[in-house]
Amino acid sequence: MQRKQIYLSILSIGIFSITNTNASSLPKSRVAEYHACTYEERNDIGDLNRWEKKWNEWADSRDDIDYNAAVLIPMYGSVNTADNLDFVIVGWSESREGMMSAKSKYAQSNLQSSFPATCTSMLTRQYSQTEPDNWQANRAELPLIYRSCKLAEGFSISDAYEKREALGVMQRKNGVKSVSRMIIPGLGRPSEEYDFILMTNHGDMENMGRNFDIWNKDETMRQEWYSIRQNAYMCENPRMYVGRRIR
Repeated sequence: MQRKQIYLSILSIGIFSITNTNASSLPKSRVAEYHACTYEERNDIGDLNRWEKKWNEWADSRDDIDYNAAVLIPMYGSVNTADNLDFVIVGWSESREGMMSAKSKYAQSNLQSSFPATCTSMLTRQYSQTEPDNWQANRAELPLIYRSCKLAEGFSISDAYEKREALGVMQRKNGVKSVSRMIIPGLGRPSEEYDFILMTNHGDMENMGRNFDIWNKDETMRQEWYSIRQNAYMCENPRMYVGRRIR
């Protein structure tokens, strides 16, 4: 259990106390849960796919399930994560009530008995950034980059959100298309000293490469970003997962 807790902290978020969040300047949050999983002995992705099919058939048979989900597979990042974490399931709902109602119904379905892995889980809230015009993402191939971030003294989550919004304007002006979310830990949060996790979705692999080419053609965009961020927060441990929507 302790080892999986380390994995979840690498993927996701560390513990912190939000004492300086100005909620009035933030958008409505979305609730999401992360399940960092390793396969049980003699189980593999085939067993996960079979469970996924059963789960979707069960959810489709009901009209009271407010739950969306994606499976993330590690691609680049920490050696511990890439070598030992098999997959992550991210589930989200528009409300806490919808999330917990779906979990209650799942617990009564007996589907847990065929789930092929052991997981460590954490509940979060997420703040979405403004999307580019005509934004589209490939549900079967979502390149997601996570970074662990810590606020500088005197800055709040609200301050960081506003600077991320300003970055989005600058990126779109230069042709970069991506969307970001700031993820705040809740129940089950690991004991890492980070204030939030930044997740960036590049839509598909080809677009991610295009975005990187734009960023790396010279230092102009980086210098502009440094002037916007003003050292309000610092991020480290970038790692990448390729996700696919399963519901």
